This record gives sequence, C-alpha cells and structure tokens, in this order.
Amino acid sequence: SSPFPSIKVSPNIYVSRDENELPHAETMLAVNPKNPNNLIGVSIVFTNREYGVTSKLYVSLDGGWTWQTVTIPE
Repeated sequence: SSPFPSIKVSPNIYVSRDENELPHAETMLAVNPKNPNNLIGVSIVFTNREYGVTSKLYVSLDGGWTWQTVTIPE
C-alpha cells in the first residue's frame, strides 16, 4: 500500500466554453487536501489577437464534473 493518495483520471470535461472559445494558457489546478471534490483552476485567457490577456478562475465542488467561472477583478 502506498503512503500517497491515489489520483483517478476520468474522461475529459470542458471547464470553459466562455470567451468565444478563446485560447487558454498556463492553466493550473489545485485540489483541497481535506475534500478532493473541491477543485480550483486558473488560466490566462487571450482576449484578442493583439496580445490582450485576462485571468480566469474556475471552481468545482463535485470533483470536476461541473465548473463555475469566478470573475477576478482587473
């Protein structure tokens, strides 16, 4: 038995279909160690072809099956 928790990989889930499917980069994901159903993800979103970018925060409370977008003030 391993002393480390296991990771279960499930089918791909679309987290973001907002921003007219603009590209995302440098996406990071964190899992609450006390409740693995609580996930947060953050990504840089390219807002236009002139190198405009913004950050997006995504939250899941069901292990990643559904996601909500949280607005980050500029």
